[in-house]
Amino acid sequence: MRFALLTLAAVLSVGCVATPSGARLSMYQAGPEALMDFAALKHKADTGEAAAQNELGQRYGTGKGIAKDSIMSFNYYNLSAAQGLAIAQCNLAFMYAQGEGTRKDLATARQWYEKCAAQGHFMGEYALGYMYATANGVPKDGALAERWFTRAANQGYLAAQQALLHMYQSGDGVARDPAKAVLWLHRIRDANLYGKVWKAQQ
Repeated sequence: MRFALLTLAAVLSVGCVATPSGARLSMYQAGPEALMDFAALKHKADTGEAAAQNELGQRYGTGKGIAKDSIMSFNYYNLSAAQGLAIAQCNLAFMYAQGEGTRKDLATARQWYEKCAAQGHFMGEYALGYMYATANGVPKDGALAERWFTRAANQGYLAAQQALLHMYQSGDGVARDPAKAVLWLHRIRDANLYGKVWKAQQ
């Protein structure tokens, strides 16, 4: 089953909600390193700064300002992830999941997503939900998909909220629950129309 981002029209029409997003996870998060020129960034990365390594991995992975090089991207994500930077762990997992810059290895991808999620990062949580919802490298497990999507949704991650809306509306992996579906529908609508992204109170 291919997951696709919900359009606003789909969100506002309960009867035609698409499946949730995740075909290619977007994990880029710009930090101060995004403003650095390449030479300065590479110097910081090569002296061991995890955030710089992650940013350099992103630049090599997308060809941002330099020639695209998936192997170099993988190598810098690997260095950063090994230092415990959550978003780098998620980026490294993505490389394994796609077979980009390295061999495709969904088991290793899941392990890195779990490390990211263990730090409470919404992208790791969402990615695990996606894997369990689609049986991508793991047995399909609606309960686990719901659990991980809920953790990411509670942090205000819209794609996870859309995933829960789809699950409760369609009964995909969980029992159909129109009340929960409507609840998430209203939260997603408010995010799209008014920019009010719902987050659980901490």
